[in-house]
Amino acid sequence: MSNTTIDKKFHLKKKPIRRWIILAIPGALIALFIAILLFAEGLIAREILQPVKRIRNPEEQKTAFGNLLYGGLTIDHIKIPSSIDEIKLDAWFMKNEDSSYCVVVVHGRCDTKMQLVREAEQFYNAGYNVLLFDLRNHGLSGGEYTTYGWYEKQDTIDAVRYVKEKYGIENFSLFGYSLGGAVVLQAFSSLPEVRAVVAVAPFATMEDVMLCYGKRLSLGIVPKYMMINAMERAGRIADFPPYKVSPLESVRIAEHQPPILFVHSDGDERISWKQCKRMKDAYPGESELWIVNKMRHLDYWQEMGEEIVNRAINLFGKTF
Repeated sequence: MSNTTIDKKFHLKKKPIRRWIILAIPGALIALFIAILLFAEGLIAREILQPVKRIRNPEEQKTAFGNLLYGGLTIDHIKIPSSIDEIKLDAWFMKNEDSSYCVVVVHGRCDTKMQLVREAEQFYNAGYNVLLFDLRNHGLSGGEYTTYGWYEKQDTIDAVRYVKEKYGIENFSLFGYSLGGAVVLQAFSSLPEVRAVVAVAPFATMEDVMLCYGKRLSLGIVPKYMMINAMERAGRIADFPPYKVSPLESVRIAEHQPPILFVHSDGDERISWKQCKRMKDAYPGESELWIVNKMRHLDYWQEMGEEIVNRAINLFGKTF
């Protein structure tokens, strides 16, 4: 057999191999791309459910509790059982012996009850009992996941009923910021004891806040569909329906209708004030929307905390 014939046969054998490699490379790249997307969605889903907490050290809360006692406040450190899964919610109850009215103060995402201690002291000094508690999966409370109100609304209901039974208090108001604002808007309708609600910088639906969050991730590189997929995946992991997490729907169908003060800033870069406007317009009861100017999401308490609380106290005073 000549060398020419051998070369031709070898060349014919190499062609199918090259063609297979050429066809396989795009498929492998697509599979790799899909795997990266799924991995990224998984990371985002975990961040949704288990956000990084700003305050981790229990000693900080212990010190803050001691400082409040040293300042002359009467405080009980209590553990409130959740009726959902028997986790314990870590709480401080500031007692005003002459008051039969309690303000329940609910903090924002990634934080703890310490976030609004100064505002709680204002309510206390105005003559109210005050309940501060760590949301599930925050601070010293139990729980593995944050569900943006799906489970937290029942925790809030349980907290109110616990205080009502333990301390004999009949009248409550709810005061929440950011995630806490969204939580109290989902909880109040189930609590006829609630006389008024103040929601500062809340979101309208979980989908809305996730899309806002997605815009901030990686300078807006994370696409909308990835955030939606991650949100749905988070729902499957934590066993809750993300599309039913809706303060907007809660206020729209509320049968118990206490007055609500919505507070938001037209400079809030995390949650648009238009979400508050939608809820205010949907609520069939008495409500007010107070738009503050050029305030970033984390600056409400540094810049206007005292004024916000004073407005809340004015509202509470009209209902009791």
